[in-house]
Amino acid sequence: SRFTLSFRDVEDTIRKFNGSDDYSIEKWVGEFENVAIMFNWNELQKFIFAKKLLEGSAKLFVQGEHGLNSWLKLRNALIEEFAQRLTSADIHKALAKRKIRKEENVHDYFLAMKEIASRGNLEPQATIQYVIDGITDDLSNKIILYGSKNFKDFKEKLIIYESIKKTQHSFTPQRNKINLNLNKNRKINVDETIRCYNCGSMGHRSTNCVNKEKGFKCFKCSKFGHRSFQCTENSVVSKVDSSNVRFLKSSSNNIFKDIFIEDQRINSLIDTGSQISLINESTYAVLGSPTLTVSNILLTAFGNNQISTLGYFNAKILIDDQEFQIRLYVVADDLCNVSCIIGNDLLAQAEVTFNKSGVTVVKIDGVAQILKLDLPEPKKSEVSICEDVDETLKMKLRQLMDDYKPNKRKSTEVEMKITLKEDEPIFSKPRRLPFVEREIVDNQVREWIANDIVEPSTSEYASQVLVVRKKDGSPRVCIDYRKINKAIVKDRFPLPLIEDVLDQLQEAKVFTTLDLRNGFFHVSVEKESRKYTSFVTHCGQYQFLKVPFGLCNSPSVFQRFINTIFSELSSRRICFPYMDDLVIPAADDKEAFEKLVMVLDVARDFGLDINFKKCHLLERRIEFLGHIVEDGNIYPSELKSMAVIKFPKPTSLKQVQSFLGLTGYFRKFIQNYSLIAKPLTDLLKKDQAFRFEEHEERAFLQLKYFLSTGPVLHIFKPGLETEVHTDASKDGYGGILMQRADADGKFHPVYYLSKKTTPSEAKYSSYELEVLAVIHAVKKFRVYLLGQEFKLVTDCDAFTKTVNKKNLCPRVARWVMLLEEFSYTVEHRTGTRMRHVHSLSRYPVMMLVDDTLLKVQKAQDGDSVIKALKDAIRRGEEDAEDMDTKNYFVRNGILYKLRHGKELLVVPEEMQGEIIRRVHEKGHYARERTQRLVKDDYYIPKLEAKIDRVIASCVTCIMMNSKSGRKEGMLNPLPKDEVPLHTYHIDHLGPLESTAKKYKHILVIVDAFTKFVWLYPTKSTTSKEVISKLDIQKKNFGNPVRIISDRGTAFTSEEFENYCKEEGIKHLLITTGLPRANGQVERINRVVIAVISKLSIDEPTKWFRYMDDVQRYLNSTFQRSISRTPFEVMFGTKMRNKEDIRIKEIIEELMIEEFITNRDKERLEAKRQIQVVQEENRKTYNLRRRMATKYRLGDLVAVKRTQTGPGTKLKPKYLGPYRVTKVKKNDTYDVE
Repeated sequence: SRFTLSFRDVEDTIRKFNGSDDYSIEKWVGEFENVAIMFNWNELQKFIFAKKLLEGSAKLFVQGEHGLNSWLKLRNALIEEFAQRLTSADIHKALAKRKIRKEENVHDYFLAMKEIASRGNLEPQATIQYVIDGITDDLSNKIILYGSKNFKDFKEKLIIYESIKKTQHSFTPQRNKINLNLNKNRKINVDETIRCYNCGSMGHRSTNCVNKEKGFKCFKCSKFGHRSFQCTENSVVSKVDSSNVRFLKSSSNNIFKDIFIEDQRINSLIDTGSQISLINESTYAVLGSPTLTVSNILLTAFGNNQISTLGYFNAKILIDDQEFQIRLYVVADDLCNVSCIIGNDLLAQAEVTFNKSGVTVVKIDGVAQILKLDLPEPKKSEVSICEDVDETLKMKLRQLMDDYKPNKRKSTEVEMKITLKEDEPIFSKPRRLPFVEREIVDNQVREWIANDIVEPSTSEYASQVLVVRKKDGSPRVCIDYRKINKAIVKDRFPLPLIEDVLDQLQEAKVFTTLDLRNGFFHVSVEKESRKYTSFVTHCGQYQFLKVPFGLCNSPSVFQRFINTIFSELSSRRICFPYMDDLVIPAADDKEAFEKLVMVLDVARDFGLDINFKKCHLLERRIEFLGHIVEDGNIYPSELKSMAVIKFPKPTSLKQVQSFLGLTGYFRKFIQNYSLIAKPLTDLLKKDQAFRFEEHEERAFLQLKYFLSTGPVLHIFKPGLETEVHTDASKDGYGGILMQRADADGKFHPVYYLSKKTTPSEAKYSSYELEVLAVIHAVKKFRVYLLGQEFKLVTDCDAFTKTVNKKNLCPRVARWVMLLEEFSYTVEHRTGTRMRHVHSLSRYPVMMLVDDTLLKVQKAQDGDSVIKALKDAIRRGEEDAEDMDTKNYFVRNGILYKLRHGKELLVVPEEMQGEIIRRVHEKGHYARERTQRLVKDDYYIPKLEAKIDRVIASCVTCIMMNSKSGRKEGMLNPLPKDEVPLHTYHIDHLGPLESTAKKYKHILVIVDAFTKFVWLYPTKSTTSKEVISKLDIQKKNFGNPVRIISDRGTAFTSEEFENYCKEEGIKHLLITTGLPRANGQVERINRVVIAVISKLSIDEPTKWFRYMDDVQRYLNSTFQRSISRTPFEVMFGTKMRNKEDIRIKEIIEELMIEEFITNRDKERLEAKRQIQVVQEENRKTYNLRRRMATKYRLGDLVAVKRTQTGPGTKLKPKYLGPYRVTKVKKNDTYDVE
């Protein structure tokens, strides 16, 4: 029987949510959904169980809400109500504010800080630093906590730290700290701590000074009668402990800046010459006298008097709303005649600029807002060695590392040779750098020159230098080679395939990884190519003698170099290089040590510098090339998996692409990847509107869950029994490469293949799809299968005969030819034995899960007909009250019907609509398919009629499906006046190809009576541009009585409405979804676009040149509706075109004479002809129409989409639903 768990069994493993504590709703929802996936809960179970886990304000909120009848609605409502919407700044502030409490041990404090950090995507190193800062203890005691790279290492150091503190019997030793509380109750030994501010001596106050009558003592010359800043004698300033502080007093405000400490505003001196930051005693008291740490730093004052500070404290200061971490030293008031001095420790975190207007401080991105400890670099002997290695071997390894010194005795012929596509020099001016960065660049260049990495240059090529920050906040000097990279001919030397390198780790149990320091600097640059590597700084120009970082060919050149060095060892399977990483696989510790000695000997001879900090020796488990390798198995890297787990819910197409790029890196670890990800990959299709609803979210959560559970694949081992299993369907095809393991004698997966079919492939026959699956599988696994005998296993019996056929269709014949290079046999297995691979190619159709059967049973018991049938079956009556119970049976209290060999669940009447709707909404199928799917699992009487009712009420189908048959609504022509220029129809045509004058649209104006057309090229569709064209019309023809337009933004704006009111024009807007109301201009648009497309086919961006000609031909072309040309009706004469010139003199007088007498007659005839054509159109149009449905106020309606364009093909065919707010004439309505 199947093992099942009830909610009570897992209830204690899920945290309850009350909505009032700091636990975020997003995190709670994520943990709950992960558990739901693990236990395969359906939507109903998730809804019920989630409500059980609510308490406090969250429970009260749900009780007060209506319509929360599903898990999706409940989840969205909770997130909307209780979302904390924390920013990264909020999390940083919370971590900085949280300090260890007196009754709290360091382990509990660490867990509390981890929980705060988990509310965002905070790096472990930053969280660790906040934890260290929050522990109230001396830096010397906390020194052991630094240097951790992850939480695991840090926890171990916390344990050591706590054990040390217990032996000291005090968590915060007071001997190293003094509390300088300046209130009246301060109890301090006067004789030892009081200083006279008059003479500078200790042991008395200035009020009791015997030298008081002599006046103030100058600490510059040691004489009385004046102060140091008034002294005219020269002074000698010496440094003590590298801390020389200059005390300044300036009347200028340009070097002062307002800062905030603990919400206190302090006007501070920005002194970049001072190596430390100072605050005087009075200002320190205003801040509440924070606890001080005693400092041994001595300040040398004028007169060579050595002055000690009262201590220091670490403070977070705000400058221009930017947060910085500063260490402030407290000094006596008379020693610092400004409130606060900010020294050059600010320069490590910000760019400081002085000018006439004052001081500008700009924070440098990427600098950690923590105090950085400069810890000594570990010795080589401190390299990471597996704990399982015995001590004797460990000592040998440490000695081997300590004895390693690069001693270049051999060299390769590999040099970087640079070839440019063009010889035109590429030169950039020096980048302006802050003063602090200039010093960093200078130091780096001096180091490179000393190590023969760069040399001075006079090259005509030069790239800029910039300083970037590493993850730990330390600076790195880089060269910006982007411009020259575009001109360099690429070196196509291939990097090793990651999968090939991983495959070489077969059968290894022990691994050693070595990391080369400054890998590219091992390779020389060809003398003629050095000029291309030149870079320019603020103080000179240099070029590289060694391969620099940043050039596009550097990786390829270095890989060629490293392959040349280790080619012999690689061929002997001793080590495998990948860029600057080396992996040495071995069967045991002894072999691993021997191989390591050989690798180090080669590395020493070629002068390779090894970064021992990043090396791992004789490990059983390593991370290499983004994978974890252990005991012949491969796992995805934990760091990569964590990136997936913490990936936020996508809110845009770009985020979906990013997520699929991340998960696609591990697609071989996920069975059925392409089908799981299909709802997400479908979003990437052209013209697909972005949506992230239930199906997309389920795929998103499943991919995150599968990667977080650590799927395992075995490494391919040549010689083992190998099989390739394949299957295909119209949705996709898949395959699994499997091998029988020696350890357990069972087949294990080595590689998964899963791929969707293309639209053309989906049309293949089932036989062709099965062959396609086989071909794609062997192509994907080719690197494993070549030279290896294997078995092809498929459920397609016809394929087993295909390879022996002589006559094959061309497509299949071409595929079969691809199998010629392999050695294989084919085996047919029935579909029931191939379920493991079926899931790679088919969608599972989930109809109803077992845990909803309780609901079905309860509903059946409430249905009188079903209850009577169940009672009759229990009594053993085959015919009871005309009931045929022969094909019915009861199992576990639920009634089923046996039909055509299938056991169908009998659905009670109250659940029939729900079941049909569930099945229909799986793909919004039509009646026949919905009926077929329902009949596969359920028995519902009179099913067809019930399906019709469900589909007819499905809002999604109403919105998306086009309506067949005769369309609703009759044609109702607009009444026409009998004079020209009375009514204008206007509309925009476009967007078109942008012209040199930035024209993109055409404003089309049509006179309703004469059909006369004006065409105006426009740069936009704004109201302002429409009004400007109407003003041009007004100059020649005056204003029309009315204007008819659609509801474009140019015509519905307040600016256009105000224009119409001022000019006395009546503006009519056509009804949404009724473009025929503006039919005259719509017809002209079709003609215009056809004509200018043909005229400008060779130069599509110069279409505006033809506007005058198009307008002239339109107005001189015969119009059936007026039985004349628009020009004749407007002006009473024919338009004179080029072909009329020869007969101009003959007809000119006659046309002028006839114009006045015939004008009125022409207009009356035109009106009569318009009415005749309108009536013909009305009758013709109405033959294809039926009477429109009459709607009442308050009815819900959907409006047909009439605008088409890019991205609208897959959008709903109807908009809405809307509610009718006003019934108008001619079957038009106002809706909202």
